[in-house]
Amino acid sequence: MTDEMFFDDFSSTQLDWARSSTDISGYDYTNGMYSIHVKQPNYISWSELPVAFTPYEIEFDAMTPADNSGGSFGVLCN
Repeated sequence: MTDEMFFDDFSSTQLDWARSSTDISGYDYTNGMYSIHVKQPNYISWSELPVAFTPYEIEFDAMTPADNSGGSFGVLCN
């Protein structure tokens, strides 16, 4: 096992997470955060880590918009 860690506070775009927008979903850096906006009901969207990394332990902070009308979020591993 390695002691290497992957950390991103999204204060810069240096790690180059996916940035795009379609009719179904959008991905971008917004106000010091990385956001995934699912625009269509009953769809799922995700973003993959922009680096090679094998997670053994995961911690993240997430929030939904104040006007959120449903949906969920989480982490997908392997």
